[in-house]
Order: sequence, then structure tokens, then C-alpha cells
Amino acid sequence: MALPTTITSARTASEHRADHQTLHAQHNQTLNVKTFGATGDGTTDDTTAVQSAWTAAVAIGAAMYFPAGTYVIANLSFSSNNKPVTLFGDGWGSVIKQKTGAMYAVSINGSSSNATLNPTGITIKGLRFVGTVATDLFSEHFHLLNINAVSDVLVSGCWFEGWRGDGIYLGSSNDGATERHNRRVRIVDSFFDGINNDNRQAISIIDCWNLNISRCTFRRCTRTDMPGAIDVEPNPLDLFPVTWDINISDNQFEACGGGVGVVTIYLPETQASLTSDNSSLIIRGNQFRNDVVVDGGASIRLIQQQSPPGAATPPNTIIIADNVCTNGKRPFHIDGLRGVIIHDNIFDKMAGSSFVGETRGCRDVSVHHNMFMDCGSVQTAALILYNATGVSVDHNKFINCGTATTGIMILVKDNSTFTDLSVQGNEYTGPRCTDVVAKGTGVVTTASSNTYYNNKASSTVTSAIVATGLFGHTPVAVIV
Repeated sequence: MALPTTITSARTASEHRADHQTLHAQHNQTLNVKTFGATGDGTTDDTTAVQSAWTAAVAIGAAMYFPAGTYVIANLSFSSNNKPVTLFGDGWGSVIKQKTGAMYAVSINGSSSNATLNPTGITIKGLRFVGTVATDLFSEHFHLLNINAVSDVLVSGCWFEGWRGDGIYLGSSNDGATERHNRRVRIVDSFFDGINNDNRQAISIIDCWNLNISRCTFRRCTRTDMPGAIDVEPNPLDLFPVTWDINISDNQFEACGGGVGVVTIYLPETQASLTSDNSSLIIRGNQFRNDVVVDGGASIRLIQQQSPPGAATPPNTIIIADNVCTNGKRPFHIDGLRGVIIHDNIFDKMAGSSFVGETRGCRDVSVHHNMFMDCGSVQTAALILYNATGVSVDHNKFINCGTATTGIMILVKDNSTFTDLSVQGNEYTGPRCTDVVAKGTGVVTTASSNTYYNNKASSTVTSAIVATGLFGHTPVAVIV
């Protein structure tokens, strides 16, 4: 047989190296993105090279390694994978730099309503993602890491810096009538620095079932017309929203802003109208310091829109526990929810009052074993109760709350409608305390449904007045 006299297709040296690296990876399961032509020089667009590395990695379930350097990336798109894939670098010296004008640095997208067909088993660790907010300014929908319809994702030990929209966006589908879901996502041990409080969120959660955000640091995130550093907010146009089993724990928030709250849960529909309940949410063990939210904002703000919760409304089952909030605007603000437990938190030097049921009312809320210290310095009261049924305020400590002249520990606000209020076992101390429980004008309540027992005021309080006509018995202010 005669040998061919011409070469019909020539292969470059880089292609040969890529083939060699792919074969080698089948043994050691690691692909170096530089083998596929990435430079990491901070100037060259490395998107095509890294995309090629992904294609090779997903075929064999290999890891993608980014040696120290700066990789300029524009709209890198990852989709289906047959085997788990890891993207990792040499710590924060391995930089993924979002190219100017790119909507995303990295985007991972599934395409099926069946979550079992999601891209799955993706780990991102030891990488630094850098956005362009300092030069390109704010733009709401320009994100560093965009994730839609994925399962079993781990983001660990990463740095997100200077994003224009979100640091991480956990979305669903661009079409509200198309069902897409995220499942089992963990974002841990990572650092989020918005650099100038001119972004949307550090993390936006539109849809996720089983999400854990823990041991992360958030600083200088979010402008005043956006919600907050972490925003759980299903799209109101989605027909299939799921925000269930979300755990935000052991994080630190420093100098974070927002127009709603540092951590915001904003549910656009009532539980009864949803195809899946937005429930089982935990905010635990976090530290909030020196927030710069707007005057009406809070460290933790939980809102459910539409109709007030009724006796048949499924509970949201939200726990706010073991957090420390210092030098901020307002500890918490909850409205429109049923089934919220707030316990064992420390609220220190918070200028505003905590609110329950301001607009839409609340049902079945427990505020117990918390410490309120120097809270309400601009609103006279540590805790303001609006419209609600079944609120218990038990075994809390209120220390020197209120203004210099008026300190109200618990205020039932003007023109509110209230039943089944329990105030038991609380302690009130400090010279600012003038009223233990105060009632505004026009309050509508059934006094026999409300109870006041075993509350104590220290001898340092100015007075210990308990509002009349609010409880079904004559309350006794015990001075110790």
C-alpha cells in the first residue's frame, strides 16, 4: 500500500500537548489549564483555552488546575458533565478576572426540569474571582459566578472581589414558566469583598433546595437600593420557586449595606399559593458589625408578601439563633410570616427597634432568651409589635434600651391588631427604662388572650410601667 504524499490536516504543537495532557489526566485526574493554551498573564483572553480544558475534564472526570496567575475570562460556560469535576488553584494567587463587558466570569447551567439531570458534582476551591466594579461601575445583572439548575456544588476557600452585580448568583430559568432547580449547594470558608458597597448582593438565591452558606466573611457589600449581602428572593414571575432547607451560619458581616437587610429573606408569595413551600430556613451563629444599611433596614430582615398568614397557612419554619449584631441600624424586622423563632441572640448598640408584623402581620412568633443592650436609641423602644397573633416574648434581657429620656422595652404600636401575646420571665435593667410594656393608641386586642407573668425590673430603672387594658389581668411590675 502506497504511503500518502501530502498531509491533509496539520495539528499545532499546543493541540498535541493537549492530547498528551488528556491522556495523562486519565491516570492522575488533573488537567493544567496552561496546557490548553491559557496564559494567566492578566492581559490575554484565556476563555477559549479554559473552555477546552473543561471539555476534556468532563469527559474523564478530571480536575482543572489553575496555577498562580491572572486568567482573563469572559462568559465561560459550563453545562452538562458525566463525571464530577473540580476547579482549583494555588489559593488566592490563582485569579479568575472577569473581562470588561462580560456578563459573567463563569456560568454553570443545566437545561432540564428534571433535577436528576443537572450538571452535578462540581467543586470550585482555592480560586480568586475578581470583578470590575471599580472601573465599570454597578450593573445589576453582571455576576462573577452564575449557577443555574445544578446539583452537589461545593465552593470552598475562594475569594470574590469587586463584582458589579452578584458575587454568586443561584438562579433558576430565564423563563418563569420553565422549571429549573438547584440542589445541595455549599458555599463555605470563602471571602466576599464588594470593595465599595456599589454592588447588588454577595450571594443571590433565586432557587435552591438544601443550601449551606457557612464560615464565610462578607464586607463592603451592596448599595442602598439593593436588598443586602445575602438575599433569598424567589423570582415572583417563576411558577416553580423553591427556597427550602437553607442554612446561613457562622459567617461574619462587616460594613455591609443594602436597602432591606444585611441578610434578607424576601418571599413574594404566601405559603398557601406556592407549588413548594419556602420553608426550613436557619440563620445561626453569625456576626453582624457596623452595617451601613439604610435607616429602615436591619441586620436580618424577613418578609413574605401578599396576604397575611392565617390559621391554615403552612409555617415558614425560620430560626434566627445565636447571632451577634453590634453597631447597626436595626436587629431584625419580620413581616408576613408564620412560624419564626428568634432565640439566644445578642443585639448590642443597635440604633433602631426590632419590628414584628409591621405591614402584613405575623403569626406564631417566639422571641426568647435574647439580650437587647442599648437598642432603640432613635426609636425609644427595643421591640415594637404591630399586627400579629400568637407572639411570645419570654426570658429576654433588656439592658439600658431606649433614648436618653424614654426607654420602652416592648411597645405595642398605634392602631395595631393583636391577640395571644405572652410576655413572661423577662428582665429589665438600666436607667433608661421607663416603660416595660407600652401600648399605643387605637390598639385592637382581646385582653383575655394576652398574659404577663414573672417579669422583673431592676432597682436601677427609672420606672416600670406596664400598659393597662392590654392583658386579661392586672400586671405586676416586680422590682428586684
